[in-house]
Amino acid sequence: MDQVARGLPEGGVVTGLRARQPGPAHCASTVAIGIADFLVRTETERVRLFRKHLEATVTRVSPLLPALAATEGLSLAGAVKLILPPEDWPWRPLFEFPPGLARRAQHYKVGPGSSAGAEIARFRRAFAKPGLILRDAGHERGRFAIRPVGAVLGFTAALGPCLLTAFGTSALLKLPYELPETLSLALPGRPLEQLIQHPIFEGRGYFVSRVQPCLSDRLPVVMFRAPLVGFRVPWAQTGFKGAV
Repeated sequence: MDQVARGLPEGGVVTGLRARQPGPAHCASTVAIGIADFLVRTETERVRLFRKHLEATVTRVSPLLPALAATEGLSLAGAVKLILPPEDWPWRPLFEFPPGLARRAQHYKVGPGSSAGAEIARFRRAFAKPGLILRDAGHERGRFAIRPVGAVLGFTAALGPCLLTAFGTSALLKLPYELPETLSLALPGRPLEQLIQHPIFEGRGYFVSRVQPCLSDRLPVVMFRAPLVGFRVPWAQTGFKGAV
């Protein structure tokens, strides 16, 4: 059958026809896919820069934290890899005055099952991103959380009924019971392991520097010095390639 018989003009060229244009629904879908892809790429890059920021700034840690993680069978490197930036970073810088954060951590009740709902909420806010809560305030084994503050990876953790916090060289150990005034006055200068026995204190040479009452409930807070040690975020050692 020739071209004319098939209804085509002689020469086989059809004129006057237009390519079908995509409809509004197709265009909207394409835009939505593009936006989703942009958001994924943006968040991936934001997390990558955040981790590079931690790599450049977080260089020290209290020796109490790796010792405590080891006794509890926790991977500190694995925990740090889970730290994510706050939703408003980098538009708002990471900043927290360490003494203020330490005071808030120490103001919470201690002991299993002693945390009310509002107290748990305060704990979660204090150790929200860029912090990481390993055990919540209401956990049967007590709370455990880490948070980078400036150059230091700080933490707060329950030691039985006690609460240990360190965001710098000075560490705080909150006791769940009152001490006789004569004992409080006699403690400064004495080895910490004479007051409380725990593997992370034994043979470490920690001495009580001061005992003061907690502002919220007047329970004693034992202060002692634990000089900081060097710390490298785990992706600085293995090479971070940007995967979330």
